[in-house]
Amino acid sequence: LILDHILKNISEDQAHDLNDGPEGWSIIEIVCHLRVFDEIFYNRAQMMLAQDHPQLPSYDHEAMAIEKDYQAEELA
Repeated sequence: LILDHILKNISEDQAHDLNDGPEGWSIIEIVCHLRVFDEIFYNRAQMMLAQDHPQLPSYDHEAMAIEKDYQAEELA
């Protein structure tokens, strides 16, 4: 609901074109990052609940954005 409210007036073009600086991420990349890391954090929480000393995996979020081609996704 929060993202729906924040993004309600953002067009598909804006989602792909607007970013947080010359080397920054676009809106669509940020939304995709939040979607992927929501699952990652859920899985980490499950590991912490199930294990005494979980070995939490690390992730390269920059490489993941390129590998998963966030920029090619649609905002919807």
